[in-house]
This record gives sequence, C-alpha cells and structure tokens, in this order.
Amino acid sequence: MARLRPLEPAIRVRVPAPQFPQPNRLIGNGPSVSLAPMARQTPTRRETSSDNQKTCFVVSEFGTDEKTRIERKQMLKHLVKKVLEPMGYDVQRADDIDDLGQITHQIIERLLDDDLVIADLTGLNPNVFYELAVRHAARRPVITLMTFGEDIPFDLKDVRTVFYDLHDPDKLETAQEELEQKVRAIEENSAEVRNPITVARNVTLLQQSDDPEQQATGALLSTINEMRDEMRLLARSVSSGSSSRRDGFVPATVARKRIRTLFEGDGKFTTDEVIDHAEAPPRWVETRLQQMLDQGTIFRIDGKWTSVPF
Repeated sequence: MARLRPLEPAIRVRVPAPQFPQPNRLIGNGPSVSLAPMARQTPTRRETSSDNQKTCFVVSEFGTDEKTRIERKQMLKHLVKKVLEPMGYDVQRADDIDDLGQITHQIIERLLDDDLVIADLTGLNPNVFYELAVRHAARRPVITLMTFGEDIPFDLKDVRTVFYDLHDPDKLETAQEELEQKVRAIEENSAEVRNPITVARNVTLLQQSDDPEQQATGALLSTINEMRDEMRLLARSVSSGSSSRRDGFVPATVARKRIRTLFEGDGKFTTDEVIDHAEAPPRWVETRLQQMLDQGTIFRIDGKWTSVPF
C-alpha cells in the first residue's frame, strides 16, 4: 500500500499502489498508451551523460520579436541555469537540439525522460501548455515559472509557480531562492508528484475502490473539487465585472445537475448540445465532461457524449 499525497492537507488516504499506471504510461479510461521511448537512432542525453549528471529540459516561448527572444534567453541564463547548473544539472532548451530533423521526437523524449522539466508560462504560449500536459501525464517532476504581474490560468491556480522579474534584481534573487528550494524538495521526495492529472486520477481510483472508507474519501474529495470549480467560476465572473446570471449562465451547482440529468437516458449529445442544455460557460462544461469521462460515467462515441458504452 503506497501513501498518496492528499488533495487537501487535512485529508490522508491510502490507495492500492498496483492500480496506478507506471510513470511512463498515460493515464485515463481504456487501454493505457505507452509513453516508453521509441527506438532511437541517436543516444539520449541520459545515455550519453555521466551517471552523476542530472538533466533538466526547459520549455518556454521563443518569441516572435527581438525583445521577447532576449528576455527568454535572460530567463534561461540568469534564473534557471544560474540555480540548476551549480546543483549538478545539465540544462537545455529545444533550441539546443542539434538535429533539426529529430527535434519534435527529442522534445517528447526529454519531456518524458529528463530528471526535471522547467516550464515558463510567460506569454501563455500554446506549445508550452501542450508540453506541460505531456509532462503532467508522465507523472514526472515539473516546476512552472512566470513573469511577475502576469495571470496564471485558473486551471493551474493550484500549481505553485515561481514568479520572476528580470528587471528587478531583488525579485529575481527571490525567484532564484524559491526555485532552488523547489528543486531540493523534489530531490528529497522525487516519488511524490502532484499535478492536476494525478489529483483527478487519485480521486477516481478512490471512488472505484472496493473499500467503503476509500469510496467515502473519494466522494468527499470529488465534492471539494466541485466546490473549487464553482469558486473559480465565481471568481472569474467577479474579476470580469459580471455575474454568471447576467452573462446568461446558471450557477455551477445547477449546471452540474442539468448535465447529470441529461445523461440519465441513453441519448447521444454533441458538446454544443450539452453546453446549451447546461447554460454554463463552454470551458467549464468541457472540463466537466472530461471529468465524467475519466470517471467512466459517460463515454465519447463518434464525436458525441453518451452514458451508454456502445
């Protein structure tokens, strides 16, 4: 029995370890998809580096203008490399890959294999979020960074991010200290990885457990997640200066009940049809549908959602 890190500090649960997929496998319903590296034409950094050389891959936007490109290089040099290289890490970014023909393949390999990944969310670049999702699915350690003053997407509000300011020496020094602390914490407990994917999966496993106590804990954590989603929806409405009712949306509790009722029959519905029925923000509905899919309560067949698995 392996002890999982709880979603909430006050709640401690135990989930049978054998139910978890291996770190190199994607998690979700149905057959798992192997993320084990494919046959390689060239050695990996792990194979060519010394036994004591730790590896770190950095993902960030490269910038479409000279100012942005310079700032991203400064982030790499004055924050990431300044902290990690003295700690024994070989730090590289995608533009350090020599073989351009293999760049996409090597990026995926490094997201899966490197000891650590640093993801700079500055600029909200779509490629960075895709690469972050790959690392999350692989259940490997990752640290997120962001330029001071920018807003982190609400989906990642629970992920502790190091904020930095390249133009403020004091804030940059504080960011360096925070980054070092996070790296050392990961090294001390490398087996414990917590991200939105692992949290959601752990709750699902608890709910599917044969142990009534674990089922009850899973139901409690699921309720907490739903309350958190509703609070985020409310916070976003307040920050935009509007309420969900004025935007034509119903409260999250009502939308959740409408979705649950919709799938009590054997009908099949498109995402747009579910959104119209729920009268909730499209992004919120899409997230809720994905949660229900992960829990095995609904299925995706021929592009439509249904509670009937055929």
